[in-house]
Amino acid sequence: MRAACHVCGRETDCHRHHIIHGTGNRKPCETPESVIPLCPTCHGHVHGMNGHLLDVKLKAELQHTYFQQGRGEQEVRKLMGGKLILGEDGEIVV
Repeated sequence: MRAACHVCGRETDCHRHHIIHGTGNRKPCETPESVIPLCPTCHGHVHGMNGHLLDVKLKAELQHTYFQQGRGEQEVRKLMGGKLILGEDGEIVV
């Protein structure tokens, strides 16, 4: 899909990245907000050996978006695959 990469902003042929992934989590947690365009470079980075920080950042942004939409904690927790990334103070708790 041709789009602007969510991470670097580069307009290119992007991959669809599922922010919430893993066996049993991808489909039940999929929302329009949880699937984002990533260029091949950024997509490779998030799934690479040093991609944990970017993965956590994307999950934190998603969680923040859900709360900004007015969703409750239980619903957000379910959509996040069972765990919250940000604490009440906004700090990452993973």
